[in-house]
Amino acid sequence: MTMLLNDPREQAGSSAFIGPSPRTVSGAAEPVQDRTGRRCEELSGAMSPGLKKFLIFGVVALVLFLLISKPTESAEAVQTALSWLGDGAQALVTFVERLFS
Repeated sequence: MTMLLNDPREQAGSSAFIGPSPRTVSGAAEPVQDRTGRRCEELSGAMSPGLKKFLIFGVVALVLFLLISKPTESAEAVQTALSWLGDGAQALVTFVERLFS
């Protein structure tokens, strides 16, 4: 994906728009132009499919490695995480009970 950014060095002394590209009213992924008429691509924050697959593969490989190489420590980590989630849920229940009592 090629992104065109407004480079201040390129526009030195120009009154061109420098900043984020204006969005369209519909929010559709239409080509956007800055005030000089040049086409810019919006920064959508989306991750490329190749990078996403790579990261998912890496996380799964790391989890499997830890489960196989250190099963006791992995079980303790899962128990700790579940304990934190349980404590958080109990705190929310207590908050709602006291809110309506």
